[in-house]
Amino acid sequence: MDQSFACVLLLLSLAFGKYVYIEQKKTWHEAQKYCQMFYTDLAPVSNKHDIYQLERLVGESEDYFWIGMERDSTDTLKWMWSGGGEVSTFFWALGEPDNRQHEDYVMIHYNRMYDAEADFEDHFFCYRQKQEPMKKIIIKDLKKF
Repeated sequence: MDQSFACVLLLLSLAFGKYVYIEQKKTWHEAQKYCQMFYTDLAPVSNKHDIYQLERLVGESEDYFWIGMERDSTDTLKWMWSGGGEVSTFFWALGEPDNRQHEDYVMIHYNRMYDAEADFEDHFFCYRQKQEPMKKIIIKDLKKF
C-alpha cells in the first residue's frame, strides 16, 4: 500500500473514531480534564460493542483504563456518566463493585468494570462526539489581500 495513502487512512480514523486511547497515565480527575480539553469527555461504555471497541484499541494489554463513570454524589447506589446521564448497563467483574471507601470511579480491565479510587494513575479512554465529515472546498480564483 502506498505510504501516503496509509497515512491518510490513519488520519481519517483518528479524526472520526468514537474512542481515543490515551497512553499517558493520569488520575481520574486529570484524565477527565484532559478529555474535556482535547475531546468531549471520558469515554462512556453503554454496551458490549463499546467495550469491544475499547479492547481493539489496546490489543492484549493487561493494564486498567479509566472510563467516564462515577458514583452519584447524592445517591451512592447510582452510577453516572461524567458527561451526564445515569448508567443503566453494567459489566462488573465478579465481586464488583466492592464499594470500598472512596472507590467512586470506574476502570475497565479485560472487558470488565472495577470501582476504584480516583487517585490511581492509569491510562484512559476519551470520547469524541460524532463529527461532521470533512468537506472539500476548491478555490478557483486566488486573490491578494
